[in-house]
Amino acid sequence: MAAPKCDRREILRLIGSHFPTLAPDISSDALHGFLDAATGLDTPLNEPNATAFDRWRQALAAQGYPVWLSKERADALKARAGVLMAEEAKRLKDLPDLLAKLRKDAPLVTAAELMKKNEAKP
Repeated sequence: MAAPKCDRREILRLIGSHFPTLAPDISSDALHGFLDAATGLDTPLNEPNATAFDRWRQALAAQGYPVWLSKERADALKARAGVLMAEEAKRLKDLPDLLAKLRKDAPLVTAAELMKKNEAKP
């Protein structure tokens, strides 16, 4: 199994503008230490970037840093999620009618009959 990805410098493009004193050539370990100190977290050095970055992101967001998503982008995503949820609710509400229509319009063929028919095709 491959070792988890732990080069913390990849997070600089996401948070660098909030910490202009961080040198672009900072070492991964130094950045890791800085982020733990800035957030009050104790992140294992071998924790994969995905989970470490998310923990730091949440801690920085709780401190008021607009990391990853702007408020506008978060609001847009929430609005889009609402639209998708409404569409799904409508689909589920309409499903019994659709199934009744299909049962009426489609021939009554069992799954076993369909599989048998497909197996017979060369």
